[in-house]
Formats: sequence, C-alpha cells, structure tokens
Amino acid sequence: MHFNTLLSLSPSLLDTLVRLGFEEMTPIQAKAIPAIIEGCDIVAHAKTGSGKTLAFALPLVMRATFGDNRPYALVVTPTRELAEQIARTIRDIAASLPNLKVATLYGGVPLRPQAENIANGVQILVGTPGRILDHLDKKTLRLESIGTVVFDEADKMLSMGFQKEIDAILLCLPTQRQTLFFSATFPDKIAQLTQSILHEPLFITADVTSDADTIKEIVHQTQNKFETLLATLHHYTPASVLIFLNTKEAVITLSQQLYELGHSVIDLQGNLEQYQREEALIQFKNGSIRILVATDVASRGLDIHQVAMVINYELPFNRETYIHRIGRTGRAGAFGIALSFYTSYENTKRNEIATTAQEIIIKPLPKQTTPLISEYRTLMLYGGRKEKLRKGDIVGALCQEIGVGVDSVGSITIGERYSYIALHISIVEKVKKSLDMMKVKGKKVRGKII
Repeated sequence: MHFNTLLSLSPSLLDTLVRLGFEEMTPIQAKAIPAIIEGCDIVAHAKTGSGKTLAFALPLVMRATFGDNRPYALVVTPTRELAEQIARTIRDIAASLPNLKVATLYGGVPLRPQAENIANGVQILVGTPGRILDHLDKKTLRLESIGTVVFDEADKMLSMGFQKEIDAILLCLPTQRQTLFFSATFPDKIAQLTQSILHEPLFITADVTSDADTIKEIVHQTQNKFETLLATLHHYTPASVLIFLNTKEAVITLSQQLYELGHSVIDLQGNLEQYQREEALIQFKNGSIRILVATDVASRGLDIHQVAMVINYELPFNRETYIHRIGRTGRAGAFGIALSFYTSYENTKRNEIATTAQEIIIKPLPKQTTPLISEYRTLMLYGGRKEKLRKGDIVGALCQEIGVGVDSVGSITIGERYSYIALHISIVEKVKKSLDMMKVKGKKVRGKII
C-alpha cells in the first residue's frame, strides 16, 4: 500500500513523506495506520526495524489541532534515546505544520525547562515513565486532555520494572481515550496488561521474526572473549559494529581496551550525560565511529541503520533481549551478521537464548592486525532548529566559505540547538582552522570537532 491511499492524508503531509523517502507502507504500517485513524485500541506486535514508529507517529500528526495548547497525545517509552528519536520522527513528519509543538520529558536533564515548555503549550508529549510521573507529582503536567496514549517498546518498560509507573500514569489519563501498544515481543505480562486497560483492542501482527535472509546468526565458544573479538574484527573488518555487554562497568572497560589499540570506538551506557549519549549515537550513525560498545540501552528502538555486525560479547539474560539486540542489524532489507560469544560455562544459557544460531569456529588472532579506523570526523556547530538551520545552509557555508568539496561532506544531523556534520578526515584540519571565517545564513557560527 502507498501512503497516497490514505484518504484523510493531506497533500502537504503526503509531500513531506515523499521528501523523507516514505512512499510505500511497511506491513505494520499498512495494518496499524488505518486502524489508528479509525480510533481503535490496538496491540501491535512487529520486529525491530519494521517501521513501528511511523505507524503511530503519522496518525498523531494527522490529528493536529491548533486551537487548543493542551496536549492531545502522549507517547510513553523506556529510554531517553528512544524518546528523542520518536520526537524527531514526529517533527520531521510535521515539518509542514509549523505550529505543532512536540516536547520530550526524560531524566538526566533539569525539570524546569521541560515544565516551561509544557506551560507554553504543547500538542504531543514524548517521555519516559519516571519523568512523566515527576511532572505529574509536581503538578507541572496534566493529562486530562489526552485523547491518545502510545506505549512504545511496552515489553521493555515492563522488563525494566516500570509496571507501577505505568499504572500511575494510566490513573491520570481520561477513561475515554485511545490506547496503543507497540512491542517487538509479546510476553505474558503484555497480554495481561492489555487485557486490563484496552477496550476491545485490535491485535496486529506483522514481521514478528527476524528474516533469516538478512541476519546471519552465529555463535562461537571461547575461553578468551577479548582475543576472539580482536580476531573477529580482523577477519570481518565490518564497516560498523555494535558490541553488547550487560553492565556499564564492562562497557567502559572494553571500549577503553579497544581505544588503546587504536580502534575507532565509543561507549554508550547509563553513566553518560544526555548530551554525551546523543553525541555517541550521532557519531556512530554518521560513520565517524566504527565501533559502538553499549549496554542494552542501545538494543531498543534506536534508529541506527546499516549496522553491519552485532556482537553479543556477553550473552543477554533472556531471549527477548537477544532478539532486540540482533535486530539492530539486517534492517530495511540489508544483510547483517549477529555473532554471540559464550564460554563452556554458558552452554545452557546459549542453548536457551541463541536457539536459531549456528556454531562457527573463528581463526586465532594473527600477530599483526589493523584497527578499525573511520574516514570521518564529526563537526559540531552551535546552532540548530531554533536558529532555523537547514542542511543546505550548512553545506553551502562549508563549500563557499571554506572551500570544502561537497564529496567530503557526509551525513548531517540538525538538533534543537546543535548541528553535527560528518567530514572526511582529509579536510578536518582545514575546517578546524577556518571555522572563525565560516558564516551560515550570513551569520558567524561557533563550532568544534568532537
């Protein structure tokens, strides 16, 4: 189905979707969007990377009304990163609706600016359970105007222990509302919860299992995971690799070990400040970093395309998490490899979790190896959507003001206050020395290489 078959979709929204590269619906979108538009409660079960975010984001944008500054939609999600990603998707879709305001509510940043955003008027809220409750407790947020609530990655929220927070949020919502559940797995807890709070829900299933043609699942038994990891990186030389461990401390240790060997690596874990987590993801996504070492904060819902390889350096605690981890690769029809290491002491765990993986033998580490190094670095500019910066403005400034060739400019991410540009390493020093001369839209901007 094409998006132009949605009769209630305005021409401006359709044009925006086409510009963003969305013309044909994925299976989950084709099933969920019409049902959401009709006002049904739904439980949608689809694999990671199937297009779930757009499936609920588009109907929310289509309902935009500007006569009331109170929020009409609430999206609840387990992590800060996913909240930002969802908000970004909604803003992108609503680019032709300049009056639609989206606010993110999550911890790790001050409460007061978020409260001020709410007070100034916002239509769609996207937040984590804990921070939403913080605002409800402090009376900086009221939910009586909410007509639609979305629980995205609902299984993750329950596994993270957010049951009480979800129950408390539900008590603050109107009884007459539309409730949408989206999840990549469907454990018993989800079934119990949906039975108690949804009204005659429509159950939608699409793309619930990873395609064996796009993800090659393999396992390898080893007694020295670090040497095996180095041998793996040397053998496959993946363009990008996401390595999962179970604890923050283990992530920090492994990323430091790889960094000391010269690899282009960065870590993503809960001890980082919010801006550090965002910058880590941006650098990995734009190719400035080739190895991302992470806890399961990166296993759910993050919009990271074209990850060549996922490595479970440590096996997860359950199969649901395993499915989400390996779902970071093999997305949108691309081929990916999911490799899991295990020791002889983890045989039982391996059999319970990686049930569809095949055993392989990895050749020993050679004496000389070449680290994975990126050909790009990231330039951060102090300016973003608030300054109405556009990608074309930045590319024009780099090419005309500094003399950078357009082929040396990679992916560009424009945030609320900052913009991030991937630059080929051959011109990084030139840009760094010339930043004082650079003007964007006729105004001087500050920046730095991160």
